[in-house]
Amino acid sequence: MQRDQGSRPLGTLNQPAVSGMLNRLRESFGDPLFVRSQRGIVPTLRAQALAVPVKKVLAEVEAMLRPADFDPASSTLTLRVAATDYALRTIVLPFISLLRTVAPGIRVAVRPIEDTHASLLLERGEIDLALMTLESALPDLHARRLFDEDYVCVLRLEHPDARRGRMPLNRFCALDHALVSLSGDAFSGANNCYLKFAHSCL
Repeated sequence: MQRDQGSRPLGTLNQPAVSGMLNRLRESFGDPLFVRSQRGIVPTLRAQALAVPVKKVLAEVEAMLRPADFDPASSTLTLRVAATDYALRTIVLPFISLLRTVAPGIRVAVRPIEDTHASLLLERGEIDLALMTLESALPDLHARRLFDEDYVCVLRLEHPDARRGRMPLNRFCALDHALVSLSGDAFSGANNCYLKFAHSCL
């Protein structure tokens, strides 16, 4: 019996597992496959005849499991992305500009994101990527943090508090706020929990 010097171990099997697999193979091929002799364990003629076709099958299976090389320059795939208007401007548009240079054949289809449906759309294969905040991402999603940013306060020039050098937290919480909501019915945002906690510490 010969061992291919270029072969790589695929895993570790204990003796009972090997014996069980060998017994099933013996039943399938109707041959003992390996027998004891004065030289130790040797393959039967049937096992020797199977060596070449089995090696070919294993090579074909390994080739099937090996991921294909990805060439962005020649790719023509369509990337389906769900994103908010903000993510579209800050992430998707610069990303598309880069794609025109390194992957001109890739198309990007963007749709509005619905946080509650993002996981289902990913499972169905209707989108490939969802751009959302970590607070709104479901725990079963594979997520990666892209960047952090700071909140700023924007008010009209004539606002009574516009002349303040620094606005106290109490004053900020007492003012009216404009909140953008995709669903139109949510009156709390990602900063509400932080503001409540910070306000309680005063």
